[in-house]
Amino acid sequence: MDRNEGNDADGARQRIEHCFRRIETERMAGIPILNPAIRVEVVGLDRFGSEWLCILVTPWFMNIVLIPISHAAAEAGGTSPSAAVGSKSTVAFPAGGFEMIHGHEEGIGHYRMCSLFSPMHDFADHESAILAAQSARAALFEDDADRDVDADMAMIWRGERPLEHNLKKPAAGDDAREPSVAASHGREADEEKPDAGLSRRSLF
Repeated sequence: MDRNEGNDADGARQRIEHCFRRIETERMAGIPILNPAIRVEVVGLDRFGSEWLCILVTPWFMNIVLIPISHAAAEAGGTSPSAAVGSKSTVAFPAGGFEMIHGHEEGIGHYRMCSLFSPMHDFADHESAILAAQSARAALFEDDADRDVDADMAMIWRGERPLEHNLKKPAAGDDAREPSVAASHGREADEEKPDAGLSRRSLF
């Protein structure tokens, strides 16, 4: 049975979290980009076409993640087993088109991801990271006509820190950087900094 077979959301959540917790303890152990206040957690997992959609929070990144519900769904949704790790495709959300990087990990198979925050040092605690992930997940489904909601979240997407007295949701700090493929997949990344990538300003 394909490791992505079945439509059990709880099972998908467990596979994702187990995979990245293993990456944290094995491949990312001792790497200074880890924020020890943050733990691995899947936020807002739900069906999106033929894939599971979630925001994945880890001590080293926060990413939009799409994982096929089944092997057949992988082909239908563009996450083909033949897609090269590191190759890119664009996914259309109500908020706009997002460039996703193809990846593969033992335990979850092929998936696509888009970086929101990396590294995670601007988050003081896990709770603030989860609130930011929940806001990001909701913002994916806001179209342009509704974009004037939540001024604080709009500042986050521009790469700015909201004023503390207006803060409704804890925010990250300066412009986000997209992690290198090595860092995103938990490979050796201690010899080089993550590559500069898309800022939150370019997401919407």
